[in-house]
Amino acid sequence: MKFALFVLATVVIVSVAYLHPGQQDFPAMPIPATVLSIDVTAFFTPQQRAAWRPVAKSIAAASKPGTELHVLAISDHTLDSGSFFHRLMPVEPDRGNASIEDLIGGKTELIKFRQDSERALDSLFAIPGNSAMTDVFSVFDRLPKSTTELILMTDALNSTTDCDLEHMALKRDAYNGIIQALASKHRWSNATLRGVSVKFVLPSVEAGNKTKFVNDRRTLREFYDLLIRTIGGSLDSWGTQLN
Repeated sequence: MKFALFVLATVVIVSVAYLHPGQQDFPAMPIPATVLSIDVTAFFTPQQRAAWRPVAKSIAAASKPGTELHVLAISDHTLDSGSFFHRLMPVEPDRGNASIEDLIGGKTELIKFRQDSERALDSLFAIPGNSAMTDVFSVFDRLPKSTTELILMTDALNSTTDCDLEHMALKRDAYNGIIQALASKHRWSNATLRGVSVKFVLPSVEAGNKTKFVNDRRTLREFYDLLIRTIGGSLDSWGTQLN
């Protein structure tokens, strides 16, 4: 009797699985995202914008197939401004198995991705640099949960009233207090940037504004490294070129 019941239960389970093959609860894998954030504030000269434009286009074109690219502007309204570009980098078909039509279609999608991303970046770099204030930190509030890479093209000099790095000299013994205050304001946790590789592309001295600021790049790097590690990420590149 027990054996008969076991066989009956097995038949029912198999039948349900057969009748509803698409209803198995497998969690969807999140699509990895790269976020490219570019400073469009008044600090940057036309020469610096001209120098950064091809760099930004190269970064976009080098997106990994199967990842999403998001392009954001850093300004005085970083948190509220819309995304300039949000698209999945297409995966080209396998040449060994795909048809000619599929190969042509894949190549066409790739070309369109690059053309559309270039147009979006041209639109971003055409923004008049009217913003006198720079809100760098709000970029961290706008990242998709699946972000694996964050690239910031900026001088890193956040200048909002709560943390004005243009005029407030950073002292090593004050880092923790500043970071705690920022985390409280932005509601960051030690997992906000979990799994995110953060990379800064700084302006070149020749193309940037010649204004002298109270915090040099070594100090800024030290501060950002601690900040990013505190909220779960890693600072993996800091310089005028992307490493």
